[in-house]
Amino acid sequence: MLLPYQDWAFALGRLAFALFVFLLAYNTTVRAVSPRRYLLPLLIFGTLSQPPAMIYFERGWLPLNILFTLLLGVTFFEGVR
Repeated sequence: MLLPYQDWAFALGRLAFALFVFLLAYNTTVRAVSPRRYLLPLLIFGTLSQPPAMIYFERGWLPLNILFTLLLGVTFFEGVR
């Protein structure tokens, strides 16, 4: 996957995920944006980005990419409301 000198890419991905989760939680709680607004785009982009991830990482459908994790979080936010 990543070569030893590409550890910066792994760290950047970890930071990006944390930022995405924070902004998603902020928008759905503080700004009161409906979580339903995020469901369809996350599902579409998650589904479109899964086949390239499967090819690159040489694995099957599981584990799913990070967009499905965000979709699960949005679904949880919607269920709590």
